[in-house]
Amino acid sequence: MKVGYQQVGKSLSSRPFAVVCLALLALMVIVSYLSYSSITRLQFDQNNITAKYDDLVLQYSNLQANYNQLQQNNTNLQSQLTNLTSQHNALQTQQSNLLSEHTTLQSQHDELQSQQNTLLSQYSKLQSQHSSLQTNYSQFMAEYQRLRPVADFSYLIFSDGEGNYYAENGITRAVDYSGTNGSQIAQNCINALATSGGKIVFAGKINLDTPLTIQKGYTDGHLEISGFGPSTQLIVSQGSDGIHIIGDQAFGYGGPYHVVIRDLVLTSEVFSDGTFMNTGIYIKNWFGVDIKNVMVFYANTSGILIEDSADVQLDNVYVEGGSGTEYGGVEPLTGVGFWIRGSKDIYLSQCYSDTNEIGILIDGNPKTNNMPRNVFLSQFEATLSNQNGIFISYADGISVSNSLVEGSNSDGIMIEDSFRVNLLDVLIIGNVCNGVVVTSQDLNMTQSEIRIIGCTINGNNQNGIRIWAKNGKQISHVSIESSTIINSGTGARDSPDQPDQWDGINISNDATTGGNSRFIKIMACFIGNRAGATQTQKYGIRSLQNSDYVQVFHNDFFYNLARNYTLVGTHNSLGNNNSE
Repeated sequence: MKVGYQQVGKSLSSRPFAVVCLALLALMVIVSYLSYSSITRLQFDQNNITAKYDDLVLQYSNLQANYNQLQQNNTNLQSQLTNLTSQHNALQTQQSNLLSEHTTLQSQHDELQSQQNTLLSQYSKLQSQHSSLQTNYSQFMAEYQRLRPVADFSYLIFSDGEGNYYAENGITRAVDYSGTNGSQIAQNCINALATSGGKIVFAGKINLDTPLTIQKGYTDGHLEISGFGPSTQLIVSQGSDGIHIIGDQAFGYGGPYHVVIRDLVLTSEVFSDGTFMNTGIYIKNWFGVDIKNVMVFYANTSGILIEDSADVQLDNVYVEGGSGTEYGGVEPLTGVGFWIRGSKDIYLSQCYSDTNEIGILIDGNPKTNNMPRNVFLSQFEATLSNQNGIFISYADGISVSNSLVEGSNSDGIMIEDSFRVNLLDVLIIGNVCNGVVVTSQDLNMTQSEIRIIGCTINGNNQNGIRIWAKNGKQISHVSIESSTIINSGTGARDSPDQPDQWDGINISNDATTGGNSRFIKIMACFIGNRAGATQTQKYGIRSLQNSDYVQVFHNDFFYNLARNYTLVGTHNSLGNNNSE
């Protein structure tokens, strides 16, 4: 029992062991199975990995090959890039050069464009001038063709516009003279007409570097120099004269006679120093000259100078501007518009002096002692003279009628040492000094017979009329009649008003050198300040010491600032005067 129990005990003690063994065995089997299964799976995965690895190796080989190819390509591209970079640098350099050239070309283009614009403008002007010249030429040719068959001329002088001059014979129609010297061509024609006389016609612009000279011994017949009006211009050289008409005896005694100048312009080249031609037309010792429809510009001495000549007639002659700052020069005006020296029987009708030193100068010739006589100015105008509008000195028998003297920078009309001077219906207005001055210099003007009749003397900056005896000389027999003398002392040519200083008529003598005035008649005049205007005129009439025999009759006085009249001298007389 005990053995059985022991066996049973042994049996019972070995069963757990068996169970354990079985469990271990089962576990081992399971583990083995799992291990096998894992190994198998791992083997399978390894095979897959190996396959993938082989694929990767293959891919790597391919990638390596591709890489090598890419490396090669990169090398090639790098080489190409280097080449392209070099080319790019070269192109950049070329671009910089091109840009620089473009800038230069642009600058040149702009300059050329500016030049083109200037040339176009000049071209337009030249076209306009060309058209104008064509028109003028056509008109000239039409007029020339019209006149050529029928005109009565000895020579026709003209230019081709390029400095060449021609003289066509009016009878043969041949060109007798030609050349580049206009003065010489014209002088040849004058000389050719020495005996027979004739007519010389100028057409267009003709340059004269020496005067055209008509003189005794070279021209014994009637000679006419003419043109086609303002289109005919004789351009006189600086410092020269335009035309000389020269005889050898005073007043043209002994001939020759009869010269006509008409329908042309004498002018001068304009220089910045204010020096132009000397004299437009100079007439000396000649009898019988007619000047008609002529204009003279820029003469330093005189537009027209008539010396010791007789029977000279000027009709519709215009003289303007003897140099001066107004024309770009630096010197003041020096030229006289019209100068009549020692000549007689001179007639000016509808003549005009503008912006000259003196409008017209009528004086004696100190070299020959000839006194101007019988000089007649009708419808004459002298405006904006730098000195006097009209200056009459050492003359006898001067008549100025229906004329105008305005804006002179000194006295409007100066009458000195002269006799039998008539101012008839003359407008004397707006002059910077006196309107009219009658004065003595070297001669006793006894019985001077100076008459101022029907004149309007208005707005002069000093006295309307001043009778001023000086140098111990006497002035007598001056008559002022039917004239209007107002607003003396009024500003003129930018001069200020000078109220209560100047008179309508002032009769006095020089305080230093002395002198006396006698037999002054003032009759039927209007004397005063205009109503509504600034009152400037002091006395209507004022005569001072040594002014005797002053007669004041039938005058109308109005608005004079001081008194209508005051007469200081002796033997004065008054009557029938009206005052307002």
